[in-house]
Amino acid sequence: MTETVWTALAGLDLTVRHVRVGEWNTRVLEAGTGPETLVLMHGTGGHLETYARNIAAFAGHYRVIAFDFPGHGYSTLTERDLEFDAYRTHLLGLLDTLGIERAHLNGESLGGAVAVKFAAAHPNRIGKLVLNTPGGLPARPEVLGRLRTLSQQAADDPSFERVRSRLEWLMADPASVTDELVAIRLPIYAQHGFARSMRHILCLQDPEIRTRNLITDTELGAIGAPTLVIWTSDDPSGPADAGRELASKLYAGRFELIDGAGHWPQWEQPDGFHDVVLKFLAEPTPPLEIEFLPPAASRDHATVGLLTELINQVYEESERGLWVAGGTRTTPAELAGMIRARTIAVARLAGHVVGCVRVQRLESGEGECGLLAADPRRRGIGIGRELLRFAEEACRRDGLTTMQLELLVPRNWTHPSKEFLASWYVRCGYRQVRTGLLEDDYPALAPLLATPCDFAIYHKDLTAN
Repeated sequence: MTETVWTALAGLDLTVRHVRVGEWNTRVLEAGTGPETLVLMHGTGGHLETYARNIAAFAGHYRVIAFDFPGHGYSTLTERDLEFDAYRTHLLGLLDTLGIERAHLNGESLGGAVAVKFAAAHPNRIGKLVLNTPGGLPARPEVLGRLRTLSQQAADDPSFERVRSRLEWLMADPASVTDELVAIRLPIYAQHGFARSMRHILCLQDPEIRTRNLITDTELGAIGAPTLVIWTSDDPSGPADAGRELASKLYAGRFELIDGAGHWPQWEQPDGFHDVVLKFLAEPTPPLEIEFLPPAASRDHATVGLLTELINQVYEESERGLWVAGGTRTTPAELAGMIRARTIAVARLAGHVVGCVRVQRLESGEGECGLLAADPRRRGIGIGRELLRFAEEACRRDGLTTMQLELLVPRNWTHPSKEFLASWYVRCGYRQVRTGLLEDDYPALAPLLATPCDFAIYHKDLTAN
């Protein structure tokens, strides 16, 4: 017996409603009550039923959110071209509206590209990524043309046959397209204004527009979250090697091939899809290990060089515009001296150095935490928070009662990174106690400034609960 959408969802408590996200009245399905959230995102011209055969399996473990993208399904149709920035912004708004601080993202085709773009821009809002035959990659012109033709024809003339042809293009086995699936999509495509919305949706199949929206190596390099790239044996959008290459460029990427499926493995091979996805999501994240480097590590040129590069990379970004061009935050010789003094602690994840911090006792009696740096590719997993906690505990063990942080801030303008850090310090229990002049406290650094700056001094009482 052929499984239907309703038999797939039988016995499952779920809601389907519309949620206002900015200008978009967004159709949202929600099921499951797990402690973590899994967001499912469909492809171009699709709708949340793309994942109808998967929702029950996932809802047994997670709070599951599936939704129609802007311009798609039964969400607000669009009167303008939608590029990836629009979808990324909408996803952020949807998470905020639903009160979801952090979620795993599972995106198919267009949804996979949106997941990548979102993860690169908002690493602190994601857990793990599942990229299911993702878009946003280079594609052959004939593939783009075929997708555009079939999609627009189905929207211009939403007959049973044209909608079926559009869906069959996705599948390894055309028989996978059930009459019910066609019947679900047909009234969506028959909506007044949908043909116009489809033209705007398909802008990403235009070679010029697609080129400026392609996933970049910089975006991939910014993603530190564990990521599963799923490809199939019969994907019409491109060969499996495209997925393998994508996974190889990710810091924590993994590749899985599902046989007997086209562009919709979650529909054609749901059991195999559930198996690889649920196993991946359930894998525990390796613990973060933090320890002080022994003095002998000062002679390890590879370690000293790696940490120097990490610190300078992080501070170049967070202090952009404060220093004259070519300046660096520290040098290998300076850092080696700190290691000899046993004031540098490093954080390792699965054996890889992902952060560091300097912890020392000031002559005035306070502990001080400085040179805090976390690998940008691993943002959003709490490395900075754990390094700060480690520094505080080290000072408590040494009998210190106050921890000090210094924040370099421009005197006459607002720096976004510094505003973020100031807010983070306060959330971590610190309060500003005074402002120091850089030229007084660090006269050797003053000539290197590109703009007048001060030091905001923060303290935290380490005896408080």
